[in-house]
Amino acid sequence: VVSVTSIYMFVRKQERHMRNTYAGASSSTESMKRTRQTFVRALLYIGALFLTYLPMPFHPIRFNSSTSYFVLGVATKLLLPLQGFWNFLIYVQPRYETIRNRGRSMNAFSVLYYAVTVKNA
Repeated sequence: VVSVTSIYMFVRKQERHMRNTYAGASSSTESMKRTRQTFVRALLYIGALFLTYLPMPFHPIRFNSSTSYFVLGVATKLLLPLQGFWNFLIYVQPRYETIRNRGRSMNAFSVLYYAVTVKNA
């Protein structure tokens, strides 16, 4: 998280410098918007990773104790296989938003299906 944040801050500083140096650059706002979107996506990937592996540090407690931790076992068995699902949702999210913002009157599942299956949506 720290490295992603520091990279984001560096890139943002560089973009501001470029915007101030080249005042006529109209694409700087769009560039900053893309940088912010990339930062948010990186944080989402990190969040998905933490959510998936959250129960893992508690496993030594479970195995060294005579008490059975049912909730910990269920959480691990549910969250670990979902890592790919979280990554899929984060990966598809930009296409999903693009299709959703085009003003099509489709429900959320139809938009998701369209985002995944249609090549040039």
